[in-house]
Amino acid sequence: MNDVIKLPLHVDTLLPDYALGGCSSAERAEVERHLGGCARCVRELADIADTFALLAEAEVACQPAAPSTLKHRLLESVEPVRAMATEWSGVRT
Repeated sequence: MNDVIKLPLHVDTLLPDYALGGCSSAERAEVERHLGGCARCVRELADIADTFALLAEAEVACQPAAPSTLKHRLLESVEPVRAMATEWSGVRT
């Protein structure tokens, strides 16, 4: 008898899309379910959201008209995720 033990998988590869709102509803549900019990992925999501926010605030020297549009879109998409990551930061490993 071969019993296979399934280890919990992290959702690292979905986190950037999740932070930008690019996941399907099934992926979003999977990520949120996982984040409810994984402090490691919550921290990773917070880091990704912070990075996207910093990118939004960075100046783009070669295209001066792009930063305001890019900044607005990135900040709008990551703000809810940053708030959730802060809320979930109390999750213990």
